[in-house]
Amino acid sequence: MCFSVSTYNRIIGLFLFALTYFLMAVGNQAWVFIAAYCLYGLYYAFTDGVSKALIVNTCNPEHKASALGMFSMVQSILYMGAGIITGLLWQIDKGVTALLVSAAVAGLCGLLFLVWHNPNKH
Repeated sequence: MCFSVSTYNRIIGLFLFALTYFLMAVGNQAWVFIAAYCLYGLYYAFTDGVSKALIVNTCNPEHKASALGMFSMVQSILYMGAGIITGLLWQIDKGVTALLVSAAVAGLCGLLFLVWHNPNKH
């Protein structure tokens, strides 16, 4: 498979997110939470700029600001929805279910990205 650097960043980021949330769900020692916190920083480093760079590189120059604004708006709405769902799941068992569901969804997204990504389309 031939992936671009940004595609690798997304896939690695999703798997780091999944691992981070899994560790937070099952960890019961301080070093596990410290490791998870460090992994979360790596996840953020792998994913934060990638989507914005993709938007800037693929849209017309005169629409870059609007495209980034629209991206931020949609992202914020989705974050709010995810936060509500996570909050509801958190009430089940003080977070374990919420963290495991988040880990599973991120891992599934990473796997789907690997399977469905068309390396000939950039």
